[in-house]
Amino acid sequence: MRTAIPPLLDSGTSVPALYALYGHGNFSANTGIGYHREPMAITLGVDIGGTFTDFVWAEDGALRVLKLPTTPAQEEGFLAGLERLPMGKIRRIVHGTTVATNALLEGKWAATALITTAGFGDVLEIGRQNRPSLYDLFCDRPPPLVPREWRLEVPERLDARGRVIRPLDEEAVRELAAKIKAGGIQAVAVVFLFSFLNPAHERRVEKILREEGVEATITLSSEVLPEFREYERTSTTVMTAALRPVVEGYLSRLSGALASRGIAAPILVMQPSGGVAGGPRRGIPRPHHPEHHGGGPGAGLSSAGGAYELREGSGGKGRYRGGMGIRRDIRVLGHRAVVSLLADRRARGPWGLEGGKPGAPGEDFLIIDGEEKRIPAKGTVEVPPDGIISIRTPGGGYGAP
Repeated sequence: MRTAIPPLLDSGTSVPALYALYGHGNFSANTGIGYHREPMAITLGVDIGGTFTDFVWAEDGALRVLKLPTTPAQEEGFLAGLERLPMGKIRRIVHGTTVATNALLEGKWAATALITTAGFGDVLEIGRQNRPSLYDLFCDRPPPLVPREWRLEVPERLDARGRVIRPLDEEAVRELAAKIKAGGIQAVAVVFLFSFLNPAHERRVEKILREEGVEATITLSSEVLPEFREYERTSTTVMTAALRPVVEGYLSRLSGALASRGIAAPILVMQPSGGVAGGPRRGIPRPHHPEHHGGGPGAGLSSAGGAYELREGSGGKGRYRGGMGIRRDIRVLGHRAVVSLLADRRARGPWGLEGGKPGAPGEDFLIIDGEEKRIPAKGTVEVPPDGIISIRTPGGGYGAP
């Protein structure tokens, strides 16, 4: 989905400017927008790219822009720009950064260990068959983020319905805790089979590691990506775990520097989804989700409050959970937008997986003042201020009934 940028911003202004101009209401990560105007307050958009750092804010009815060279330590350029702004008026900072992307591309992530179900330590390296050169026997594959010696297996097992087949071996976890502490590990990813149905074992591992004095950040797959497909869930959780110390360290340094300058503004970090992560009070957004990787050009849209949910009854007949479609409502902020849609599965629902039955087809609606109007699957639609685009993905049953 793509929005047309208002004419005021057509000259290359950075994406967080949309929040700087229109996001004066109180809002938080993926939870809707309210328009509570703050007199004389400035919402500052700061976007750090590879070459330039852009500062954009609205003051006295005018759009103001400052462009500075990006510094190797990104917070230094950020703070240098603040010295040239009316810092006493800043009440909110919306920040797009490439810290996570740079760390991933440069291989500068934290030393990470993976704790997983016994027998599944190589899922991260095996991956899937969909690869650029399917029949190239001599292709060079990038090494996994966690080397084999730190892919640690623990006896435990859940079945496909989340029921315990083999209890968690807690003594084995305590032995691994000693190894993690001795090995200088900075981050731990915990990924157990079918934990998206029952997270009890993953949560118990986190508690045991803390009891044993492990100080590394701990990331659970049941919190990051509670979905089926083991490789995708494992790789996403590992990447999140490996980048968390990097991003949290950057935001901690930045937050401390802002506080020392008397700026109590919260830092809201842009996400590729078009939303932001952070809260209304001064503090550090916890980068517990992989969406911090990439910054995202979707700042003209923001998720409407409470409108990200499963479509009940959309999954069709199936034995297991996981086949239902998703409803996501996206509200347009402050200025009309032209939205391009490209959807499918409108005439009939998709085939179910592994013998499951077809479910509900996809639907898209434009919601204005609470009234829904169905819109075409392909084409463009003009959305007025405070209008909502409702995307309802198709569903299909999973597993033979």
